[in-house]
Amino acid sequence: METETSPELHLPAGLKRFLEQQRIHYRVTANPPSRGLRSTGSLRCRSVALEDEKGTVLALVPEDHLVDIRLLNEMLGRELRPMKDTRLRSIFPDCSPDCPPPLGQPYAVETVVDIGLYTGLELSLQSGRAQARLLVPTRDLQQAVNNCPLGRFSYPASPDRDNTLKHDQMLSDSQIEPALAELFPGRAMRSAERCRSLPVLPTTAWKILEVTADIHAGARDLKRVIEQDPSISARLLQCANAPAYGFFGFSGRVSDLDTAIARILGFDRALAIAFGMSLHQVLGRNGPDADELESYHRNTVYRATLAKYLAGSMPSESGVTPGTAYMAGLLHNIGLLFLACNFPEQYRLLLHSAQLNPGVPLVSLESSLLEISHQELGGHLLEGWGLPGELIVAARHHHDTDYDREHSGYSQLMRLCSALVPKQGLLAGHDDAEPDRGRLTERLGLNDAAVEAAMQRLADAYPLLDELAQRLAA
Repeated sequence: METETSPELHLPAGLKRFLEQQRIHYRVTANPPSRGLRSTGSLRCRSVALEDEKGTVLALVPEDHLVDIRLLNEMLGRELRPMKDTRLRSIFPDCSPDCPPPLGQPYAVETVVDIGLYTGLELSLQSGRAQARLLVPTRDLQQAVNNCPLGRFSYPASPDRDNTLKHDQMLSDSQIEPALAELFPGRAMRSAERCRSLPVLPTTAWKILEVTADIHAGARDLKRVIEQDPSISARLLQCANAPAYGFFGFSGRVSDLDTAIARILGFDRALAIAFGMSLHQVLGRNGPDADELESYHRNTVYRATLAKYLAGSMPSESGVTPGTAYMAGLLHNIGLLFLACNFPEQYRLLLHSAQLNPGVPLVSLESSLLEISHQELGGHLLEGWGLPGELIVAARHHHDTDYDREHSGYSQLMRLCSALVPKQGLLAGHDDAEPDRGRLTERLGLNDAAVEAAMQRLADAYPLLDELAQRLAA
């Protein structure tokens, strides 16, 4: 046993006491910046906290492995789900946020161990403190968890962590329905047929798309479309009279669409609300809870707004127009919304897997769990609706780094926006675009000054966009 020499490397008191009582040899070292699996000669491991109605479980897995919650639940006969941050702090109060301890016994929590840990002589474990790692001989860990469940509930991640599907690896049309059938037995084919027959977008939605594509269109054109749909008109007026807009300098009762669109909501927000209502009429509101749905809409309106600002600075030869860029931002992740609304069980599995495997691109998880990505679902859906090619490409290829065919400016713009806008939950797309930021900026004909100016305009709009996301999720 070795005593820590720095205050930053102190172990949680309960964990330290347990290690000493069990006569477990250990060393405490600074958490190295390198994330290599054997960067210190030890097998790096991580702790995952889960819970269900029966209680809490702490699972130990190799750091480079993906946790398969289905295997874990089958092994234990449980219905475990990832533990929320607030619960994590209450169960492990002396640990750093987002850093569960390596062993549950000091906290009266059941520990379960993946057999993959026993492939090394020494283990580098989370210590419960973000700044430190706990080095323990494997034989000593075996002693500490001798009575704990042991099994295989994780598997190695792909060596290529950025294993985004390339455009020539995407499922063909003839493969889409078999993939859906494989993923969603029973309900799949009915939903696939619904997906194919959805050309039946509401008339209002089609007219909104036409307004968006017209670079000369304005608030009056949008008003003429919206006023034909009484339910959307009523919703816009309700939004315009929300108390939040009083805090932004607007006062008085709004009773007409002209004022609501031109002065209160603005063209973009009115368009997003109207089109969002049309989508809900088609997709329904089942699936994600209110917080997740608000997160989805917040991400889409943030990215749509930023895309519109950036498109205004792109060279004309790019073929990207601000209006279509805005609509692409609203629709590019619609495959996720479709999945959540139509297949809640599979969506929940994907959500839990993303929480248990932070940093793994969503399309990688989808490839492992679902055999089909939200890109493919989204592209299939928009194509079935008969939407313009620009929007289909944005949905189908926004994770595809190398896509360079027709309308690629829109998919690459979506990828850039996802790198620039803060991620918020699974419905953000759990993207991996950050490393591409510089290359994407150059490829789209933008410069740092244009990007910074667009980001500042977006930051100034955050309060109104947050209000818009709340309204779309209501």
